[in-house]
Amino acid sequence: MDYYQEDLAYIHDSGFGDFARNAGVEVITLLQNKGILDGLVVDLSCGTVIFSELLLASGYDVLGVDISASMLDIARRRAPSATLMQASLLSVELPSCRAVTILGEGINYLFDEANDLSTVTRLFERIYRALEPGGLLAFDTYQRLIAPKGGTQTILREGEDWTVFAQSTAEAGILKRYIVNFRKMGEGYRRTEETHLVRLYTGQDLAKSLREVGFKVRVCQGYGGFALAKSRAVLIARKP
Repeated sequence: MDYYQEDLAYIHDSGFGDFARNAGVEVITLLQNKGILDGLVVDLSCGTVIFSELLLASGYDVLGVDISASMLDIARRRAPSATLMQASLLSVELPSCRAVTILGEGINYLFDEANDLSTVTRLFERIYRALEPGGLLAFDTYQRLIAPKGGTQTILREGEDWTVFAQSTAEAGILKRYIVNFRKMGEGYRRTEETHLVRLYTGQDLAKSLREVGFKVRVCQGYGGFALAKSRAVLIARKP
């Protein structure tokens, strides 16, 4: 398993949780504004349940689904009362629910090699069937790599007990992200590496698929007041 193993899961939870927190607050406001005040929310690609924890605190029931065992290990410690499942979002059986969320480009990851537009469209069909009338689907997509001349994007981040380096390139609609992690262990640091592949989908292409399924769709540049980079888009889809 080459995705979000123990060290990267820890680093992601420790240093990259603000996205889930900031987007999550806006998604909860959206649900409330649409009259979805309680009931089951399915949080696909839930990670370490930073957003799920906000949902639980706001009075919702939550099913969190993620493909990474290490992410879910952290999630169980953070939210012992949460219902969690290890599975691919592309194949998990969805219960009847009031909303489905996929925060943090979960729709794009090629952790499940079946990920292509036709498979994602079948996911939209299953979500549509699972949602109650008036139910919402909220998610974001990685559309394109914005990189300096040469086409390579490089990121270096440091925390109290970790450092992570990531280098991204894109070709033929696939973003390749090479990640090197250094995590403090005793007197030294442990180095681990992962390579993630991300299929790039434009907001407009996904909106077309959603409308064909039957959803009413808005494509946005952020979750409410939480704006995303131009390389990403947010889709809010409602079942009539």
